Amino acid sequence: MSVADGPYGGSNVGGSDAGARASPSAAAAAVAAASSSSATAAGSDLPVFSVGSGRDGERPVVLITGCSQGGIGHSLALALARPPHSHRVFGTVRHPSRLNDFSGCYVPPPGSVELLPMDVTDGESVRRAVGAVVKRTGGRLDVLVNNAGVGWSGAAAECGRDEAGWVFGVNVVGLMGVTREVIPHMVASGRGGKIVNMGSVTSYIALPWSSVYVASKSAVRAITSALRMELMPFGIQVAFVAAGSVRTNIVKPSPLYAHLPIGPPTPPPPSSTHQHRATGTDPDAFAAAVAADVAKASMPPTIVAGRWAWVVLVLLMFPEWVIEWIVAWRYGLSLVKVVVPTKQAAASAAAAVSLSEGVQGAGGRGGSGGEGEVAVAAEEEGEGREGIGMAGYGRVRVKQA
Repeated sequence: MSVADGPYGGSNVGGSDAGARASPSAAAAAVAAASSSSATAAGSDLPVFSVGSGRDGERPVVLITGCSQGGIGHSLALALARPPHSHRVFGTVRHPSRLNDFSGCYVPPPGSVELLPMDVTDGESVRRAVGAVVKRTGGRLDVLVNNAGVGWSGAAAECGRDEAGWVFGVNVVGLMGVTREVIPHMVASGRGGKIVNMGSVTSYIALPWSSVYVASKSAVRAITSALRMELMPFGIQVAFVAAGSVRTNIVKPSPLYAHLPIGPPTPPPPSSTHQHRATGTDPDAFAAAVAADVAKASMPPTIVAGRWAWVVLVLLMFPEWVIEWIVAWRYGLSLVKVVVPTKQAAASAAAAVSLSEGVQGAGGRGGSGGEGEVAVAAEEEGEGREGIGMAGYGRVRVKQA
């Protein structure tokens, strides 16, 4: 069956009916050889947990990374395996202990979900998992969904090298590694294929306390665009999912401004990433919308789904300074001005915190300096309505503009 005859449209690379699009046969032969070598070297001894009994050779084969329970990948695997799509889905989890995350989930035939361990940051783990998939399917792998990802929420100035490296290592480098391993198999099959990269609508508009995560998803969007053009000759479609707010367990909060002497005037509002699990789209509903677009013969280059996604995209019609002002206002950052204490006041604050450490004050818990609230204001603070902000030395007063 040629790509044009199947569900994934495009030229039959390396086949007799290559169509109007030119097929780079030399490149195809090279990646086919790499695919064969990789599949042969990779063992199929990985532990696998299966749901459903679909083994129809004509059913599209899908590989989804990051399918632990509670995330988008878990819901997306079930959405693609169940009717009306009934694909043969392979999902991956980082820890083998999560292989039973689909126990109790029903998938009617001919669809199925098979779960296997894979760490996207470990090249050998990726090679073994992809090799196991193509060995079980006779070399077929039609769709790759790069869903595995991590989140980090905190101030940009507080993100260390380890945290930034961890986020980019999973969200960007890991995605590239899995994609690199899968592409040769898609090309060698002569069917073309699809690659879906899970992104975020925040890759278009940055949000406070999400800089590192947003930066990683912006990189994913750029990689997706480049891949889309590079893989056109092979009949491989590439899409970016501009996900809005979805109720998942991806966000990893961090202490805001844990090391700076002056912290933010207020914690992020309920609508920020810290609270998005409570207000976002249900993951099953989100997955159903994404699955419907992925299953189309001609997959849209950008898949938009999730709460607030379209609202954010509409904001792109405005100048950047307007967008930033609106976002800052929404987060309360345009209404508050931090008053930096003098050196003498800061020393007094440190002494006061030292004395009050371990003592419960009337104002409740202080910042990282200890228990109780230490109210410190610079001599030049002047008049104005005051609020309380977080600080590394306890709490400092801030003046609202």
